[in-house]
Amino acid sequence: MYAKSRISRRGSPEVRKRLYEATLSAARHDHKIQAIYRRPKEKGKPDKVARVAAARKPPLSAHAIDQNGRSFRGSEQIGT
Repeated sequence: MYAKSRISRRGSPEVRKRLYEATLSAARHDHKIQAIYRRPKEKGKPDKVARVAAARKPPLSAHAIDQNGRSFRGSEQIGT
């Protein structure tokens, strides 16, 4: 039997908290975040797992944009 996985404790707790809280609203109003949120929910995952998945996507996209040295092209990058 495997131990239940948890959200990483790396990074700023305040930033993690703010991203999670922002996802509560974004999952209701932003179509790109809604799509990211729905995928785990459709697979039967708990609500918190879906929220964490949706909260991770924008900072990961921002980091990828920064690392590639490209300019932001709009919302198509968040949903891909």
